[in-house]
Amino acid sequence: MFRMHRPSFWQLVNILKDASERGYWDGREYVARTAGGRPPRPAYQQIAVTLYLLGAAGGGRECSGINLNIGKGTVTRYIQHTIKLLVTLLPQYVRWPTAQQRIDIDPPTAIFQCCVGFLDGSVIILRYKPMVDPEAYFSQKSTYGFNIQAICDWERRFIWVSMGHTASAHDSTAFKSTSLYHDINKSFGPEEYVVADKVYALERHIITPYKESLARRRAHSALNYALSVPRVKIEYAFGILKACWPSLYDLPVRIAEPAEPGHENIIDWTLACIVLHNMLASMKDDESWLEEIMVQNAREGGKERERYRAQARETEGEAKREGARRRNDLRDAISLQN
Repeated sequence: MFRMHRPSFWQLVNILKDASERGYWDGREYVARTAGGRPPRPAYQQIAVTLYLLGAAGGGRECSGINLNIGKGTVTRYIQHTIKLLVTLLPQYVRWPTAQQRIDIDPPTAIFQCCVGFLDGSVIILRYKPMVDPEAYFSQKSTYGFNIQAICDWERRFIWVSMGHTASAHDSTAFKSTSLYHDINKSFGPEEYVVADKVYALERHIITPYKESLARRRAHSALNYALSVPRVKIEYAFGILKACWPSLYDLPVRIAEPAEPGHENIIDWTLACIVLHNMLASMKDDESWLEEIMVQNAREGGKERERYRAQARETEGEAKREGARRRNDLRDAISLQN
């Protein structure tokens, strides 16, 4: 129910309690009385409620308190307060490696000794269609959401994340607008780099595979294969993140007005899940139970992509047939004139 094993859960409770006591967040919400004057549930129960909803498909749908026997408004407060506390821990758990840590990287092969990590993008899907500029949130997979850019290390831990663009943005465009890209020489040594797929631009610190037109050469093909093997780590990291916290497939936050905090709530929700991902990795929490979920998600994702491609082929076919008809009409008209 809470997406982690019992020892990890109690470690998390202690971490959040310590963070609150150190002043990372106003912990009074954990001890303040409810609107009805009743004492609230203990902190560990509030954290458990939040984990249950972060790990429920669609964030528990309407975040109803029916299954939990807790009022909807109370559940919402628990989620908001615990997420805010988790986000304050982001600098502690999602950190760019120091120069010494980058030197100490020990990849499986010495060829990638200067490889700091792996870059890729993903989409955080929204359940509700935004009421303001919905086309900006529309992705190529016919869903509404946000574009998230991330780099993971060799252990599949996120060391950098950025969530400043909506889903309509191209991964390369989203990455080039980040502060990491603009100050990239400050984050990398002269020979250091990250590996990315071919949607990103090849640069000094961004290594991408050869394009298909060049990959036919044997040496180029060998390099592409060598890059693809470790680059799977970032895809696997996103897979673990979403398998453990499936609310990211159907995030139940509305974007109704520009002035409302919908954007901030969505970003905080996502970052809280990323903090939990890195926390569990540091705790060595057993991830084997996620493998079956990831396989199922991959199968469903493949079916969804195939449906999308079939729809696209049908649409393109209709457009092509209509274009051919009009072109033939123009041809016949010109023939009659001549």
